[in-house]
Amino acid sequence: MDNLELIKSSLQQLLLQPPADNAFLIIEQRPSGKFVQFIGSTSDPLFLDLPWQTLSEQEFYRAVGYFKRFGASGEELDQFDEQGLPVEKGFSFQMTIPSIEMAVEVAWGVFERVYLFSKTCNLAVTESWNS
Repeated sequence: MDNLELIKSSLQQLLLQPPADNAFLIIEQRPSGKFVQFIGSTSDPLFLDLPWQTLSEQEFYRAVGYFKRFGASGEELDQFDEQGLPVEKGFSFQMTIPSIEMAVEVAWGVFERVYLFSKTCNLAVTESWNS
């Protein structure tokens, strides 16, 4: 299975999960640790989240340009500790995506245009419902 098929299949499975399970999906290039993550369910659309923590400065600026193409920009958000208290601010690129096809395009675009990986890079998937 190639990377685009892996991403599409994983997103399809995510959208089969019940909303009460708060399902998530992480698509990662190992061993680099570079990733994108999604939430979604049978009743919730796909939502992509790309936190800044794993981005180098160059990747961050490429991400700004990349997400601008989709009308999305990053947002500063509170980060919380284990007790739910805000501890610092974080920055994340986030967007709701209306279709699996567009989600595949956006996710793969992050790996190709932000992280600069080739189509043959090795992607791995972590699914919250199979953990």
